[in-house]
Amino acid sequence: MQIEILGERYQLQDPIGRGGMATIYRGHDTRMDRVVAIKVLREVYSTDPKFVTRFQREAKAASALQHPNIVQVYDYG
Repeated sequence: MQIEILGERYQLQDPIGRGGMATIYRGHDTRMDRVVAIKVLREVYSTDPKFVTRFQREAKAASALQHPNIVQVYDYG
C-alpha cells in the first residue's frame, strides 16, 4: 500500500466523510505531529479556477475564526 502525502506535509489516511464536492480524510501533519482532517476536492471542482479561488477565499476567512465549535483551519492549497 502506497502512502499518499499532500504538500510534502500531510499524510492521507482513512476517508471519514464524503459530500458532493469533496472527500474528508483523517490525516497526519508530519511537520507538527498532529491528527488533522483533510478536505480533498473532487476533480470537477479542483480544475475549475473560479471554484478554486472561492474555496481559497473561504478557507482564508475561516482560518481567522477562533471558537471551540468551529474547526481550526491550519492550511489550504
